[in-house]
Amino acid sequence: MFPNLSLSQVRWSGWILLAGSVLLIIVNYVGLNLSASSSGLPPIPLSALELVGGLLITIGLPASYLKQRKEIGMVGLIGFILFWVSSFLVTVVLSAFAIFYTATTPPPVHPGAAVQIPAFFQYISSSGFFELIGALLYGAVTFRARVFPSSVGLLLLAAVFFALPQLIMSGLIVQMLGLLSTFLLPAGLARLGFTLARWPEYFDNDREEEKVHATFKDFIS
Repeated sequence: MFPNLSLSQVRWSGWILLAGSVLLIIVNYVGLNLSASSSGLPPIPLSALELVGGLLITIGLPASYLKQRKEIGMVGLIGFILFWVSSFLVTVVLSAFAIFYTATTPPPVHPGAAVQIPAFFQYISSSGFFELIGALLYGAVTFRARVFPSSVGLLLLAAVFFALPQLIMSGLIVQMLGLLSTFLLPAGLARLGFTLARWPEYFDNDREEEKVHATFKDFIS
């Protein structure tokens, strides 16, 4: 049902995932110091970089599921699909729409007039909630499977827990935690990509000989 990737395909997927994740980290950092365009959306160059980063992640991420699909089971598949699809919507689709809308929308007649964000943009942005659910499920099973370093799962889980308070609370501290989450999530993907990019030839054979199961002691260590 699922394809078997060659070693070169796994490593190239890792480099692609790593590049896309690093690019999103740069976009998030640069976005802190830039004001929105006249359309109320991010500037076109920033949206273009986010679109490229999202595309790279969309291409590279499936390899991470294929290398641990036996260990993470159905829960992992559901988490991966939720995260993969919603991440594509939040980065690629939204960025493409932002570029089109910003390029075709004239600036407001009155500089001080309130900018109305398009309903389509707000609707797709709501898929970020499903991205968090997917990251929670995928991060938890990835941590438990121990195919990838524990830091991958921990970073994804930390990103979710820091972002969740924004759904029910507001305030400066909550905003700071949400901002931190926007860096932790691509950092976890970058760590995942780096591991794939350096995937050893002998690893799959070793996994067939000895299955390692995580315990509570592993979790707290």
